[in-house]
Amino acid sequence: MPHTIRVRIHGGRVEPMEPIPITEGEGVLTVIDDDFEKALADFRSALGALKGTDLEARVAAMYLAREEGTRPLDRR
Repeated sequence: MPHTIRVRIHGGRVEPMEPIPITEGEGVLTVIDDDFEKALADFRSALGALKGTDLEARVAAMYLAREEGTRPLDRR
């Protein structure tokens, strides 16, 4: 059964960022996005969009939205 997990590259090695649901010695198939440069450019562009914003206010707004939730009050 296929699973998707998050990984990070650290010191030239691929390190899982969460538990891997496989046993020792089991084979895995790894797919790496071969358009890394485009993904990196998109990431940097997204960071540029945040330039000049009040990050503390944005974080406070995110926490408030999490507290309020998206469900109607009668479904809690």
